Amino acid sequence: MAPRVSSNKKGFTLIELLFSVFIITISMLAILTSLTVAMRQNMETDVRNTAVRLANQTAEVLLALQWMKVEKVLTMDPELAATMPGSPHLRDATNAEQDAKGFPLLTQSIRGFRQDYRIQWEVEDVTLTSKRIAITVAYTLSGQDRSQVSVIFRNLYLSK
Repeated sequence: MAPRVSSNKKGFTLIELLFSVFIITISMLAILTSLTVAMRQNMETDVRNTAVRLANQTAEVLLALQWMKVEKVLTMDPELAATMPGSPHLRDATNAEQDAKGFPLLTQSIRGFRQDYRIQWEVEDVTLTSKRIAITVAYTLSGQDRSQVSVIFRNLYLSK
């Protein structure tokens, strides 16, 4: 007597199993790709937000610097002196006077990584008692140079 072969088999064949593994692998690669893109975008956003924060901190320091009227002569902090186009004031990491005034540090830690920034500002006289200050925070990210520019106005109201 010969064994009976049933035509009603249940289960997966090897080809069906390989096809399902292939589909799962492709979908996992797509998820991992989107995850790495999201992580990179979040890091770029954090670096850019830090540049904005550094520009704001620099603006706060520049707005807090003193202008004094001594014997009818207006004197100001050297950081507020008008600059020639193309020769801005620079934040120098080794300048103890700038450190004492409260200027932000040039190297920041973002998510455990060190990011270097370059801070500069150009001062333009608008009137005798008003200045326009353009603050630029520049940095390099993924091999590309980027910058954040903020403009503030510094006024002095003299009492008689």
